Amino acid sequence: MNFTFHGGTIIPAYTNGTDNIGLLYVAKSPAAFRVRTQGATGGQYRLVVGPYSGSLSARGETLALRNPGGVLLKSQSWAPAATAAQNQLRVSELNYSPALPTTGEMAAIPGVSASDFEFLELTNIGATALNLSGVKFVKGIEFAFPLGTTLAAGARVILVSNRAAFLARYGAGVSIGGQYIGNLNDGGDTLQLLDAQGEEVLEFHYEPSWFPESNGLGRTLVTRSAAPNWSDYGSASAPLPAVWALSAAPGGTPAMPDTDLSSGYNGWRFDYWTLEELSTSGALVNPADDADGDGMSNFAEYCFGQNPRVKDAALPPRATVVTVEGVDYPGILFTRRHLALDIVWNVEESDNLIDWKITGVFDSNNTFSNGVEQAIYRSKTPANQAPRFLRASATK
Repeated sequence: MNFTFHGGTIIPAYTNGTDNIGLLYVAKSPAAFRVRTQGATGGQYRLVVGPYSGSLSARGETLALRNPGGVLLKSQSWAPAATAAQNQLRVSELNYSPALPTTGEMAAIPGVSASDFEFLELTNIGATALNLSGVKFVKGIEFAFPLGTTLAAGARVILVSNRAAFLARYGAGVSIGGQYIGNLNDGGDTLQLLDAQGEEVLEFHYEPSWFPESNGLGRTLVTRSAAPNWSDYGSASAPLPAVWALSAAPGGTPAMPDTDLSSGYNGWRFDYWTLEELSTSGALVNPADDADGDGMSNFAEYCFGQNPRVKDAALPPRATVVTVEGVDYPGILFTRRHLALDIVWNVEESDNLIDWKITGVFDSNNTFSNGVEQAIYRSKTPANQAPRFLRASATK
């Protein structure tokens, strides 16, 4: 909450007794305070000032009273008593800038535009059902859940910009909670979600610069964790944990858990640099820079699953043998970025280390939890023929 005292010294009001001498009451609405029928009320010789902006959070916080010079006069804290919605309700996916409508979608819904395919997903991360009656978005978009709406433990509900457009793209069978008023801003927006008591569940800002692939290029913003902390929502950068990541599937996964994530260089940077560092002139954060001085560019570190702030060398590729229908082929195994949307991988082979051709055949991959995978490619030429040399390359 914010409140500023203007002018002079505050003098306690006269009372018939001494109960209220020296006390000051700061009310969000002084008029509403004076008509209260239960204590504290008006008519009791109380000094009441206000109004103030903001609200006192049920999550607990500390109020600080300071003089005009910034000197702390008094502080008061209270223990958290968060509401069920504050504890359990989270935004888990944002499709703020959908891909353009297809020819079929335009034929099915004349006049449809990309913004009609917007949606956001809410998840009950708690272990009990959650009453959504009166829960509402009041900033960014407008929507209030009707009375009697509940969300089962672990369940997801979708709010859409245009129901017909959503059904045309994603089909039926998805739990749609309703159609909101307004649109999610393609240039970034602030969303605020309140519960039925007016307590703030979430307020956060998202930026398309975090993950450009989510801005009209088919991917959505999804939460990395199944139960993200409410206080981390406005951050996409180090120090981790950051909340947001890119969906693995084009168009996102409305009403479905995200079991995988895709990658892009811009978003990957936020794992290692803060927003302040990324905006500092001269910071070594561009693809061609070598931030840690180990001879690998930042882009190479991204491609091969390395840390751009630690001097290390990429794990060297290893020779392997791939057997297909009883025939052995020379292969190459190497570590790379998993589901990178901005990398073109090529595996070349040669019999003399001079002439190289792109002939590698993808065989398999093994994904790890830190956004990297081991990939195996093989030659088209069996191992019992002329010697073969293989190498992997990545281009943006």
